[in-house]
Amino acid sequence: RDRNDLREQLTQVQKMKAIGELAGGIAHDFNNLLMVIDGFGRRAAANLGDQDVLQESLDQILQAGGRGTALTRQLLVFSRRQVMEKAVVTVAEVIYGIRGLVKHTLPEKYEIRFYLENPNAKIETDPNEFIQALLNLIINARDAMAEGGRIVITSKCTNDLENDSRWVQFSIRDTGH
Repeated sequence: RDRNDLREQLTQVQKMKAIGELAGGIAHDFNNLLMVIDGFGRRAAANLGDQDVLQESLDQILQAGGRGTALTRQLLVFSRRQVMEKAVVTVAEVIYGIRGLVKHTLPEKYEIRFYLENPNAKIETDPNEFIQALLNLIINARDAMAEGGRIVITSKCTNDLENDSRWVQFSIRDTGH
């Protein structure tokens, strides 16, 4: 019984560490977005007479704001359970949508690669649940490679001629034990 309690406590500590690293990565990304918004906002204010510079600065501000919104949405998805809302999305939307989040979550000793057979393939899923599942698998892979290593996420389109159906198969491999 005590051994099981210790295992549960260790699992909780590992989860909290992963959440802390994730929060640090998100804070870093969000700070970078705020610096872009601030810098281009100041540039726009200083160049009100130069329409080309003003337009470029405003475009950068809007792009950074959009990335900030997406980052905040990902954080909200990670922090709470939501009602499943299925949607049709492309593989690329889901997979590449987590790139920035994972980039700062994994230290440099970890390499992550994506191989998407057909990035434009459409899948019906709850994007938030799917992203959360991918993040959990990535964190598990990271935990299996204490010294670092490679995580590979692939997608492959498959046809079942017998049942006249198609689906996308995802796999995650790591170089850990």
